[in-house]
Amino acid sequence: MPTIAIMTYSDPSGPPHIHVEEDISNQIDGYAYVFNTGQIYIPGSLTVVYNGTTYSKDNDFMETGSTEFAFLSGDPFPPEVGSSLVAIYRRLP
Repeated sequence: MPTIAIMTYSDPSGPPHIHVEEDISNQIDGYAYVFNTGQIYIPGSLTVVYNGTTYSKDNDFMETGSTEFAFLSGDPFPPEVGSSLVAIYRRLP
C-alpha cells in the first residue's frame, strides 16, 4: 500500500491538515517494538493498524517522538515478519 495523503479540515474554522495513511510494514524485523513514520505527525493523531486490527494509543502503543511510536510489550508484539503495519495520522501542510 503506498502512502496516501488527503487534504482535510479539522473543522470549518480550523487550519487545514493532511491525513496520511502510510504502510510501514517494511520496518518489521520480528524483534523491533519501535517504528517510525515518514513525516512528523500531530501529537495524539496517530492510529496504528496491525494485520487489519486497529490498536489504541496508551493501551497498545505510545508516541515516543514526533515521528516515532513504540508498541507496549505483550502478545502479539513484536510484530512478525510478513505482517501488515499501517500508521494513520494527521500532519500540518
